[in-house]
Amino acid sequence: MLTENGFDVVISNWTRPGEDGGALALLGRMETLTHRPPVVIYTGRQDDARAGDAMRKGAFGYATRPRELYELVTRAVETRRRP
Repeated sequence: MLTENGFDVVISNWTRPGEDGGALALLGRMETLTHRPPVVIYTGRQDDARAGDAMRKGAFGYATRPRELYELVTRAVETRRRP
């Protein structure tokens, strides 16, 4: 879907069905995309090691609270839409 649609941002939880750390796997699969949208990881667990891993893999941000998620998504969309 990411190669066919023009997404402004992708929101992923940390653990995806069948994959603990699935967000990192998603970021890895997205490395080859020509037009890669920013990725925000949203999880209920604050973990500095996980957040660091996600940022090193190219995540735009890591949020554990709804307000953080809103702010990161807003910033990601604004950044993406700038000429």
